[in-house]
Amino acid sequence: MSRSSSVSRLASLALLTAAAGAAAAEPNRPPLLQSIGGESWPASLVALDASKITVASIDGSRPPEALGAERLYRWGEPAPLTRRPTVVLHGGSRVVAAPTWTLEGSVRLQGDRLTVRQTLLDDAAFPRRAVRAIDFAAAADRALYAREADEIRSYRGSEDRVWLTSGDAFTGKAAGIESGRLAFESSGEPLEFSLADVVGVVFGGDPEQAEPPAVAVGLRDGGLLLARSAQLDPSNALTIELPGGVRLTGSRQKAVALIQPLGGRVAYLSDLSPIDYRHTPYFGGAWPYGRDRNLRGEGMSAGGRRWLKGLAVHSAARLVYRVPQPAERFETGVAIDASASSSLAGGVGGSVVFRVLVARGGRFAPAATTPVVRRGDDPLRVSVDVRGAQAIALMVEYADAGSVLDHADWLDARFVSEVPAPTAGR
Repeated sequence: MSRSSSVSRLASLALLTAAAGAAAAEPNRPPLLQSIGGESWPASLVALDASKITVASIDGSRPPEALGAERLYRWGEPAPLTRRPTVVLHGGSRVVAAPTWTLEGSVRLQGDRLTVRQTLLDDAAFPRRAVRAIDFAAAADRALYAREADEIRSYRGSEDRVWLTSGDAFTGKAAGIESGRLAFESSGEPLEFSLADVVGVVFGGDPEQAEPPAVAVGLRDGGLLLARSAQLDPSNALTIELPGGVRLTGSRQKAVALIQPLGGRVAYLSDLSPIDYRHTPYFGGAWPYGRDRNLRGEGMSAGGRRWLKGLAVHSAARLVYRVPQPAERFETGVAIDASASSSLAGGVGGSVVFRVLVARGGRFAPAATTPVVRRGDDPLRVSVDVRGAQAIALMVEYADAGSVLDHADWLDARFVSEVPAPTAGR
């Protein structure tokens, strides 16, 4: 038996999060259709196929409209994760299982086949090689989930590994999941755990290489499907094809919370590798930057809305990126993340200035500077011309109260071109 020190710290992390308090409840706002050109209006989803999305304005001010992928920035926004067992696939897709009140359970592993009972979509089966991990207790605690997500990202062993709520961890092979129990083999010894005692299990080995996804489909239970294609026809039939050939189906139009093309005219900075990153602490140690998650390891949120893509930094910080060709604009929203609670800081903190510098001819020059952005402010839009530029620097600087709770987000930070940008890897 081995003890995972990182998992044993989860209890104290959960207590800290509880003491800090949850972010203010977000208002129930209608989904927005946002075009690459900057237009935005409340709209309902009517139909979807490989080439376009059809929407109807909620207030009736516009006729139904079809937007091709060359015009669509995104429709809707990510939903908060439902507290249920969650299957994480290689490539980043997240499938939320149905509640586990049945005797059979909602997640079953038999041999090389994982079956997941869902609420919003039809039951689905995945080959074992497509699955990165399964969260169990972690799905019931946001701090626990965020911490275990780090474990999943960092684990590179050839064997499976299971983490328990006691803090114990075992390496070996997940032999099966059925009727609320996990069968596990470690050092030749058969073990069995109740799923109520399992934080999560990660599957070892190298994943198969798959083509990059073309579209992100967010579901209302917090599920996220990074798909090759997605189709919703007017009869309400939904089909989502994942890289590797797995298909998910359903018949509920209201299951979909987000449609966001990946690639095309937009290149997200969180999918690129920076030339340089530097954090200058005011006090204490250095902070890493976050890709597609805030500094607590959760989804990014501000102004009552959520974002799938973006960068998170702690002041003072600088990120530098090469400008890919043929990018013409850099666009982003900037805000203090809603997770930056003030209860541990006496009600103060969370204030920064965002700056964008652009390099042309080998020299950086200021391109945009925001006023002081404080905790609770709505995101500000920043748009910068990057035609002919070699690099861009994103800077976050101290403002009112040093670096206290300066959890700064570059929301959906992206390069936009008039023609599709080349595919970029992490």
